[in-house]
Amino acid sequence: RKQLLKGIDVNFEVITKPEIDELVSENIYAQDIAMFLAEHKAKSYNEFLNPLTIVITADTIVWFNNKVLNKPLNKDEAIRMLTELSGNMHIVYTGVCLTTLNRYKTFFSETKVWFRNLSEAEIIYYIEKSEQCVYSQSDQKNFRFAVALSRAQKNKIDKNKHGEHCENKERSNRV
Repeated sequence: RKQLLKGIDVNFEVITKPEIDELVSENIYAQDIAMFLAEHKAKSYNEFLNPLTIVITADTIVWFNNKVLNKPLNKDEAIRMLTELSGNMHIVYTGVCLTTLNRYKTFFSETKVWFRNLSEAEIIYYIEKSEQCVYSQSDQKNFRFAVALSRAQKNKIDKNKHGEHCENKERSNRV
């Protein structure tokens, strides 16, 4: 996210806060979870708001089989997750909240990701050799599955002034 802001030549400061409670109601659907968490994070930065600031917060979740797939806590859980995702499609939702003193705007991006079929040996090799694997939910790095992708389709979803969802699709094969 820092790279994106650097790319548009805007002065900004990254302020991190200790762990923010990410518990959500079981009645919230996938994209709404990501937006709820982005808004929830934004509220914890209210002390930094002044007339010249914009606070940008975001949260990303993986949605598979109608549930959130959290970061793996250990090697066995990573193997189980990659085995589940092998040959299947999952959705990555990123909720973003832009906050000023007077208002906030929340939206989300949806990326459909298709994994190719992976053998058990490929999964184990990937987990053991990948420097990107992270087994801690408190670690801010992402668990990367790029080796397993077959294609991805990205949709930016926004709510218009009437609360209706608007959709822009981008698609890339062979990510």
